[in-house]
Amino acid sequence: MEVLQNIIIKYPDFSDFDNQSRIWVFQLDKPISDDILININKDIEQYTSTWRSHGTLVKSSGVVISNRFLVLIADENDTSVGGCSQDNMMRFIQQLQADYSVNLLDRFLIYYIDNNEIKFLQMNDLLEKIRNKSLDENTLIFDSLIKTKSEFEDSWIKPFYQSWVNRFL
Repeated sequence: MEVLQNIIIKYPDFSDFDNQSRIWVFQLDKPISDDILININKDIEQYTSTWRSHGTLVKSSGVVISNRFLVLIADENDTSVGGCSQDNMMRFIQQLQADYSVNLLDRFLIYYIDNNEIKFLQMNDLLEKIRNKSLDENTLIFDSLIKTKSEFEDSWIKPFYQSWVNRFL
């Protein structure tokens, strides 16, 4: 658990996974209710318990964090997650979108912390807020492009100026 500006972010327990395990972060286009959260987490558990690559079960897990972020992890030490199994994962994500009327694939959606709240904007709107000094370069953002468990634990949340978004300013 991490406390940022009085916001508690409860990280999932991925202690059974290697630090180089693959991570995918999907950002919901809106916060979801606790009822939907419970159902999505059940769907994730069902999916990860049967996710296969080349016929072999993938050691994987996943969870929704703060009713806003869907995180999947796969340990590739025994089974690599190839193209077909990644396609299968994307079909699962698309099915969640259809089942719960959410968008999980908007890569221009940026979550950040402002006034002790987790907020989100489209990237252009966030950049405009930074240009006009409504937000500063130390504004904490959630980096959805991280790729490994160690990156997730060390730098999923970082100041704007240290993120990939900074190159667009």
